[in-house]
Amino acid sequence: KPSCSTYQASSSVNDHLLCCNTCSGGLWKIRHQRILHAMSLILREASVLMTTTDVVRRFGIERDEGPDGLILLDKSIAIDVTVTHQTENAHYYRPHQRYQEKISKYKHIATILNWDLAPLIFTSHGHPTKPTQKWLKTFAAASSIAGTNRRLPAAMTIATVRGTANTVRLTAAANTLYP
Repeated sequence: KPSCSTYQASSSVNDHLLCCNTCSGGLWKIRHQRILHAMSLILREASVLMTTTDVVRRFGIERDEGPDGLILLDKSIAIDVTVTHQTENAHYYRPHQRYQEKISKYKHIATILNWDLAPLIFTSHGHPTKPTQKWLKTFAAASSIAGTNRRLPAAMTIATVRGTANTVRLTAAANTLYP
């Protein structure tokens, strides 16, 4: 059972665990890294160059202040992966909200460095948003390997779902050990 002050007994425990940074925040990183890893594997096989935050840091951008990496096509495209959970009682569409937050967060950096900005937003159930689908098609189109346009979103969706399952399972285990 979640232990923070924002948990309400009427809420779904899993909904709360997937939304609350206090109760499961550190475990979200596993899901995040799974998605980035799946993306980099497919793009590497497709001969599309993707760099990670190591390159972004060379521009003086600190960890968690900048995007997750860059896709290097004709123009550099800054990517940032986010997974959001749409709860039953939310009165707004959380994926759209997260998209807008990412655009606002990186707009200044992207303008200065002349990068395009691609927030890659997935729901906790693995569904990519429409803008995310468009960006994934753009990345896949840079490949000459047939099927990349299907493999890339499928691999990232699977990584999201598995990462969500890891988050729920590890949070439950942590709550058992430290009630």
